[in-house]
Amino acid sequence: MIYHPITSFRRAADAVPRELVVPKDHAGQSAAADKWDILRTLSSARTALGLSDRTLTVLQALLTFHPERVLDADKGTDLVVFPSNASICERLNGMPCSTMRRHISKLVKAGLIIRRDSPNGKRFVRRYGSERDAYGFDLAPLPRRYGELQDLAEAIRVEQQCYDRVRRALSLMLRDLKALVEIGSHDHPAPLWDRLGDCTLLAARSLRRTMSADEMAVLQQDLCSAIADARDALGCPASTELSTKDAQNEHHIHNSNLKNIELESAPENHQPTKPSDTNRPLEPYRTSSDLPLKIILDRCKEVQTYATEPITDWRGFHTAVEAIRPMMGISTSLWHSVRSRMGPQTATITLAAILERFGHIRNPGGYLLKLCSKFEAQEFSYVPMISALNNLSSA
Repeated sequence: MIYHPITSFRRAADAVPRELVVPKDHAGQSAAADKWDILRTLSSARTALGLSDRTLTVLQALLTFHPERVLDADKGTDLVVFPSNASICERLNGMPCSTMRRHISKLVKAGLIIRRDSPNGKRFVRRYGSERDAYGFDLAPLPRRYGELQDLAEAIRVEQQCYDRVRRALSLMLRDLKALVEIGSHDHPAPLWDRLGDCTLLAARSLRRTMSADEMAVLQQDLCSAIADARDALGCPASTELSTKDAQNEHHIHNSNLKNIELESAPENHQPTKPSDTNRPLEPYRTSSDLPLKIILDRCKEVQTYATEPITDWRGFHTAVEAIRPMMGISTSLWHSVRSRMGPQTATITLAAILERFGHIRNPGGYLLKLCSKFEAQEFSYVPMISALNNLSSA
């Protein structure tokens, strides 16, 4: 007769195995899985189960006592391992027995292993012909819960990706705000820039530590408001992408569901322009999220040097840069690609900034293509680039 006990030796009745009191969410799934795949999945999902890396190290040691690589829960007692405490601690490089037993209890509480204690609490196996009675630690919950563990690991991975994306967006907003403060302090001295400068210092301090979703939501609203104030002071029309109202409606971060986060970085996403359109008369360009033309011309003086007539508006600026582009070694095909990917406004301002440092750039075409790739990855904005030109000219 083979009987599998549901209680542990000298332990209360509340130590009933988890599989008997919790319904299986993946009942129809195969009960066989690679033990090392399970361990790798657990490494990603351990925070959701409240487990530490040392607890998983103890589980790894237990897995080494099972001779087969694939764990099949349908084999019953074949998944019961019965090492002594001394043997387990030896494979854990001398971990104290009390520490090892504490981590074993965490694995049992998490429902990853089950105690199958003998009447006297010892771990051993007795064979009766082709059958056997094994008492020790049952690894059967691991393959049975593999699907559940995969879902937990995927949820944590997606949440971490969303968290990282929000932090990157906040970093970009902070970088643009710093550049706007630097430009405003130089061109339009006012008490406003001291307040916004303090805002950048506080935001930078917050981003240096781990933040909760609610804290990032508050920081995002502060940065949106500060950028809007800076743009108003510089004479830039309000941007729908960075307005406080849109930040509240579209960019709200909910603490319990980071999957719905949608944050956009400061660079403007222009509509692509087809290569065939470049020979047509220039259409009006959107300037809702650009710096004022006067600030750009103050720092991109080389464009005016090569222009056939004074630049007084955006159309003249684009025309001048388009005329200079072949002399910089930027091929027509490359320019078409960059304009379509970055938008005409961003591409033209970026090329004008490159012209200012033309003598220091070995390959302007390659540099422009690299900035284009960074722009698509939301890692580039021309605002800090224009600000840096001011530092270069004053140096």
